[in-house]
Amino acid sequence: MTLYIIKTLLSAALIVLVTEVARRGGALAGLIAALPFTSLLAIAWMRFDSTRIENIATFSEGVVWFVLPSLPFFIALARLLRAGVSFGAAFAGALLVYVIAFAATAFVYFRVTGERL
Repeated sequence: MTLYIIKTLLSAALIVLVTEVARRGGALAGLIAALPFTSLLAIAWMRFDSTRIENIATFSEGVVWFVLPSLPFFIALARLLRAGVSFGAAFAGALLVYVIAFAATAFVYFRVTGERL
């Protein structure tokens, strides 16, 4: 139980760090958020929990594939906001772009890799 609490606190601390930095200046927060802290923590926790190496390798490949659909989300959000679209509408539009990109990526990923959920 103690390890679970430590994992939760460290993960939450990263989110707080990014949001606090973002309040002061977006670019630095973007840089911090773009770093693969979540994936690095997940891999470290998986190894610490004695997860099989093959599972960690599969996780790593999955991260590469599923980072791709997030890129159009951020591009769409930035462009919509700069075009004067309200935050709610811009976020919803960018989220729609993400869902479509995610579905397309998932379709290709499962066809290429033969992985199953």
